[in-house]
Amino acid sequence: MNLNSLLFAILFLSWQAQAALTIPGNLNGEERQRITEILGLSTSSKMVGNPYPLGGYSGVELGLGIESVNTEDLNHFGNHVNQEKDFTYPLLSVGKGLYNNTDIFLHFIPYTQSAGFSEYGGLLRVGLYQAAFIPATLGLILHANSTNIGNVFFSQSRGIELVTGLNAGHFSLYLGGGQIQASGRFSRAVNAVNPDQQTAIDESNLVAHPHWFAGGSFDIEPYFVAIQIDQYTQTMFSGKLGLRF
Repeated sequence: MNLNSLLFAILFLSWQAQAALTIPGNLNGEERQRITEILGLSTSSKMVGNPYPLGGYSGVELGLGIESVNTEDLNHFGNHVNQEKDFTYPLLSVGKGLYNNTDIFLHFIPYTQSAGFSEYGGLLRVGLYQAAFIPATLGLILHANSTNIGNVFFSQSRGIELVTGLNAGHFSLYLGGGQIQASGRFSRAVNAVNPDQQTAIDESNLVAHPHWFAGGSFDIEPYFVAIQIDQYTQTMFSGKLGLRF
């Protein structure tokens, strides 16, 4: 078994063992809005990697990511579920260089009954500027994402951000920020207005918030390791082990 297969197997087995994320029941409007802030914003698409462009048509990136969301506040909503402090989940991602320093990334995690969670989305990164004498870059990021938690909470997010990065040998650092918007829908099973109906309600809980992030990556050719810190209404952490070629 090669390294890539071993890493995928470890990721898959750890995901199957992950405890499911539980959405509280009997929620009021303010609590539904707060859950949309916590889960809708935090599960949005993230760059997590080297800010330097992939390199045109020949550039490809494959990655295994992991993200951790602080879910402790969910214990205080509705019927007060006994939720773990953090919910950690993996992501599979693939990136492709297009043209003029433009890259596209897709990521997903398939839905499983044991974890009760799925996510998929995409990110477009457009290179706006590369310094001539120092390895510095400036890029524009557009992204969208969809999340399903236990067929109870459904969210869609979208955002626009600027990111600036600096590459020095095998290291890279980057810093960015912008605006993100998320909408969340809840099944009527957790809606205090009409809890007997199980279909998703039409009402969307819409939130918008500034998004700041910082991260870095280290190349261990042909692999790289990256970490990122994101600030929405709360702080969350992400990591990725990937391959660029």
